[in-house]
Amino acid sequence: CIRDSCSSMLAPKYLAKNYPEVKNVYYLGYINLKSQLEKYGYTAIGVEDNHTKLTSYDEVIKTYLSRGIHAVVVGYDHYINAFKIYMASIAVSKGARFLATNSDPSYDVKGRLMPDTGAMLSAIEVSTGKKAEIVGKPSKIPFDLICEDHGIKDRSKVLMIGDTI
Repeated sequence: CIRDSCSSMLAPKYLAKNYPEVKNVYYLGYINLKSQLEKYGYTAIGVEDNHTKLTSYDEVIKTYLSRGIHAVVVGYDHYINAFKIYMASIAVSKGARFLATNSDPSYDVKGRLMPDTGAMLSAIEVSTGKKAEIVGKPSKIPFDLICEDHGIKDRSKVLMIGDTI
């Protein structure tokens, strides 16, 4: 049984394997995503939750985009805001690789649907006209990465279960 292969752990691994030229990654998501990106040697750039210090879009560009963004990774971000979406959209429009940890549109919280990563992702996809590579469910990518990591050759004997079954 292989456990705890969440998409925030797999996104940096996928980047390293497929896009070795990437160095600076802009992320939308929790601190765990930032930690995993840094573990793989990426400079993880994110608009901090105290975004109120940024007063204009020009300031966002000056503060963050001037560093050079090679990839954008979208994960669930409880503190999503227009600045974060704007910056991700500009980076993707300028040619940054575009990945997402999943495409779940919503999740249930006590009988209420809450927007999930897919809802946030949609804003960037619609504004840029580009589709993200999904490195988590429902993509085949996590299955392949996990099998490779554990030397599993006969994939017909592997069952992968996500958290939204």
